[in-house]
Order: sequence, then C-alpha cells, then structure tokens
Amino acid sequence: MAAALFSALGKAFPFERKRNKRRGLGDPMHLPPNLRPVDPCFAAEWASGSLTLAGHTVDTAGCPQVLLTHRNAPEAWYDALHSFAWLAGVPMSGDDAVAVAARERCRDFVAVWLDTVPDKLSEPVTRTARRMLSFLANADLVLEAASEQLFDQFCARIECDVRTLQQGWARCPEGDASRILATVAVATAALAVEHGKELLAVAQSRLLTELTLQVLPDGGHVSRDPAIAADLLADLIPLSQLYVVNDLTPPAELSAAIRALSAFVAAFRLGDGSPSALTTHPSRAIDRMRAALDLVPPLPVVEDGSAGLVRIASGATILLVDTGANEVSPSALAFELSDGRYPLIVSSGVGPAVAPVGRFATLCVDQAWTRTTSPPSDLLSARHGSTYQSIGHGDHLLDATHAGFARHGFAHRRVLELSADGKRLAGRDTLRPLAGEAEKSAVAVSLHFPLHPDVRVERGETASSKHLVLSDGTIWQLTANKGRLSVEDNVVIMSGRSTRAWQIVLRASWPMTDAFEWTLERIEASMIV
Repeated sequence: MAAALFSALGKAFPFERKRNKRRGLGDPMHLPPNLRPVDPCFAAEWASGSLTLAGHTVDTAGCPQVLLTHRNAPEAWYDALHSFAWLAGVPMSGDDAVAVAARERCRDFVAVWLDTVPDKLSEPVTRTARRMLSFLANADLVLEAASEQLFDQFCARIECDVRTLQQGWARCPEGDASRILATVAVATAALAVEHGKELLAVAQSRLLTELTLQVLPDGGHVSRDPAIAADLLADLIPLSQLYVVNDLTPPAELSAAIRALSAFVAAFRLGDGSPSALTTHPSRAIDRMRAALDLVPPLPVVEDGSAGLVRIASGATILLVDTGANEVSPSALAFELSDGRYPLIVSSGVGPAVAPVGRFATLCVDQAWTRTTSPPSDLLSARHGSTYQSIGHGDHLLDATHAGFARHGFAHRRVLELSADGKRLAGRDTLRPLAGEAEKSAVAVSLHFPLHPDVRVERGETASSKHLVLSDGTIWQLTANKGRLSVEDNVVIMSGRSTRAWQIVLRASWPMTDAFEWTLERIEASMIV
C-alpha cells in the first residue's frame, strides 16, 4: 500500500537555489510535498487584499503587515495565520495577475513576519511545528529571488523552531497529538536541510517511540479521533519520501505506521466517499480526511480493533459501528449506514444547533434521571466489549456491550446482523440489569436513527414502520416491535453547516421495556401496498 501511496502523491523534490555554505543546519535541500486540501479561492482573495482564516476575514487594504497588528479575531485565526499552512494556497507558478500578486503579497508578509516576530514565542507546540512544516514545504515559493538577508532570516527561523520543538516536545502530555507532531516536524527538518544528519538520529528515535505509543495496532490514534489519524498520514508520507530522496531506507516502524493509518482512515469511508462523523466533529473530519480517503482503497471488513471501529461492507451496503467509545461517550455503540453512494443513517455531529441527545444512532437515557447506587468498576469493565463473526450464508453478526448507564442499573447490549446481500439489517438493543440495588423508578429511554438530510420519510405499512426514501428513489423500511415510534426534527452538520433533517425515535421506559427489536430492510417499490 505504501508504494501505491507514493506513486499517487508524486515525490519530494530538490530545492534548486544554491548559496555559499553557511553554519548551522544549512539551506533547505529537499521540499516535502503538501498533501492537505487547498482552497481554490484563496489565491484570488489574498491577491485582492483580504485574508480569510478560520471563518474570520481581515481586509489588509493592500498592506499585509496589518495582519500582525489585527485584534479581536478568534484564537483559531491567529493560530492559522502564524502556522502558515495557508502558504499552500498560493500558486508557485502562473503568469496571470492573480498568481503574481498572490506571490508578491506572500513574500512581503513573510519578510515582515520574520523581521518583526521575536525568536522566542509563547505559542503552542502545534503552531510551531505546523509553521516549520509549512516553511519547509513552501521554501521555493518564499525564497525565489529572495535577498540574502531574507534567506538568512528564513533559515535561522527553521533552526530556532527546531530548538524550540526539541525542548518543548517532552512537555506535551503523553499520548497527545502535539507530542508526535513535534517529533515529526523535527525529523522532517533533519531530512530537508543541508546539515541535518546529526539531528536526524535523535529525531528519528523520538519519532519511532511516539509512533509506538500513539498509533494503535489497527491504525487508530490513542485519542480515537480519525481526523488525527488522517493528519498523521498526511505528515508521515512526505517524511517517508524525504528518506528516499536522501538515499536512506525509511524505518520499518514508519512504514508499518503508514500502512496501519491508511487502513484505519479507509475504514471510515461511507458509500459516497465521505468520512464518517463517528467519534469526531464532522467538519474537521471532512477537511482533514478527504485527501487521505482519496488515496486508500475501501476495506470489506475491519474487525473490532484497538480503536474500536467495525466496518462491514456487504453488497452495496456499508455499516460502520463504534464499539470502542468509553462508557460516557454519546457515540457508544452508534452506527452509520449507507446504500451505495447514498448515506441513510448518519451522525448528527457537534454544533450549537444540534441537540445534545440523539446525535448518534444509539440508545439515550433521559438525563433527568439519576441513580444513587452504582455497581463496582470491575463489573463495568467486565461488561464492556464486542465480538464479530461471519455466520450462516455470509451474514455478519456483531455483538457489543457497554456499561455507560450503570447509574441507572443497566448496561446496553447491541446485536446487529447484516445479511450477505446487504439488504437487511436486524438489530436488538437490550437493557441488561447490572448487579446491585434494583432501580426504584422507571427510566425514560429512547433509540435514535438520525437520517441524512436527503432522506425523505413516508408512512409505512403499519404504525410501527416508516419508509425511508433515498434521493435515487430506493426505499428502506424501518420496523420496530416495541416503543412509541415517532418522526422528529433534527439538525445534521454537513460540510461545517447546520442542515435540517429528520430522525426516527423509539421511546419507552425501563424496566417495563428491556429490549428493542428493529429491522432496516431495503424493499422494492412494487411491494408497497
């Protein structure tokens, strides 16, 4: 898989400008490619005198220097400005007026920034690391026809940021993505600059240690955030290419991490090619995973691994289930389902317009209820887990449990069975009593099925069923045997925007109702009476 990724991405390429020898790390020699998506409108806006970052626009009035004195912007804007990831949106070639103006403004601002900003900055490690990676990837853009002074300042900034990251990476929390990003940035610098051989030995050792600690065997990150896995993939592939252009063999641990991360990111692909919103903010996931998803093939089955994701592809149907969320996560045992290129059951995501309950296709409890006696922690851990198996004539069976409702006296067990042709998904959600004091009063529970905004809901054949019509006319029927079935308003975050949608909700009370049985089945239009 690694070879296919490299051929799809192109190669790291040499930096052509030659200078007299200088001390320290020397000049940039090899430029790592940028694998992150680029806003096609950025160059025109920047050339016209405005800069939009993190949703905040600043009019420079033809003087980019005002960006350094701008106030009242959100912190994300300052982070984006000083990390310089936006350099990737400035075209390196092209003689049209927009391209030429964008390059000139870019070089003017970088020159002012290098001349104004002090060497020692009080900033997050992630910002320092991202800036250094951006500077290295876009050195040709910034330094083309640059003066000796600007060239020296640019190289000195690289050296300064290397020292900052060498000192600061260990202060990052263990298991935090900022820690591994710092080691990736230093290792990239060591392979990109002229005199980085000695720096590489230490940087590589630290990087491989962090890869071992933070990348799980199935390719997930310890945070369970797939967007972080995609970020790592976008940083590690260029790093691996830099080994090759330096006539070095990439460490086996690095190649193994790239393969594992690729498989994990691919597992989050839905039928329409978009990333799932399970376990992460969907707008972040889409922005940071789209390029990585385009590079890796989809996988038929990913058994429950270290990060707790199950992906089953059967026929035209893709089923994603989050079996690894901790007990307090709202996505515990949630699933998403798509039919061909058309998503059906989705995750609502996170946003101010999204209700806190029912964001995911899983069981929820009325938050007003509390429980005074909780079972011991060893009982909770013993009841958390999942198993996957292929049964019968190619059918898929997933059995998973979590004890997130321990304060109410029960655990949630979900059994999902997907047919071999992908046309029928049968579910059974059981509220299993835990040991300890019995619940003294009823607990209101609800089972949610958030629908994609393009899905239309129609009346089913019975009061306990609904027809879900995809945009291509395909009909799925949701049928439940217990609970009060209703169609309710919902909001889904799509490409960072709040979009109106529907959700199907089953409501009941525990312990009077201790199980829901339901089916999602694709039906032919001719079968509808």
